[in-house]
Amino acid sequence: MNLQPRSLTQPRTGHQSLKEWTRISDVDTYSPRYLQMMVDMLPKGSLFCVSGIGSSQLEANLSALLLGGHARVGLEDNLYLRQGELASNVQLTERIVRIMRDMDLEPATPAEA
Repeated sequence: MNLQPRSLTQPRTGHQSLKEWTRISDVDTYSPRYLQMMVDMLPKGSLFCVSGIGSSQLEANLSALLLGGHARVGLEDNLYLRQGELASNVQLTERIVRIMRDMDLEPATPAEA
């Protein structure tokens, strides 16, 4: 897979963040290898957030956290908590918060987010 950044922005914090990626080849499923490759291409000190769509949401979020990034959850990206079980935003948020705390990470407060 050949991914190239379309643009990088310089936020006020001094960190660079990825604004948008252009997909050169078609990929049907999420793979942690693709995310690792994209993170490796970011400038040192970059902040990044990952959002998985559908059934890849949890795996993508876990990968983001393991790589030092931020995770995003919500019904706009995924309707299910697990296969066949509809979710609520509260359930999706509670799950990722529980996982983060199990990893000794602390989620952002609403004011910080």
